[in-house]
Amino acid sequence: MKYGLTWKRSLSSKKKKMTKEIKNIDKALSDIDKLTILAEIRPMLRKLGVS
Repeated sequence: MKYGLTWKRSLSSKKKKMTKEIKNIDKALSDIDKLTILAEIRPMLRKLGVS
């Protein structure tokens, strides 16, 4: 039983770390105009025949 609790804590800790990393990345990207990036990517995808 003790092992199960340790595993759950470990999983919870990993989820918290992942969430924190995602928030940091999102914060870093917030300065970039996402619509501009999308506008630049769309023509590339059309050339490749993806969209």
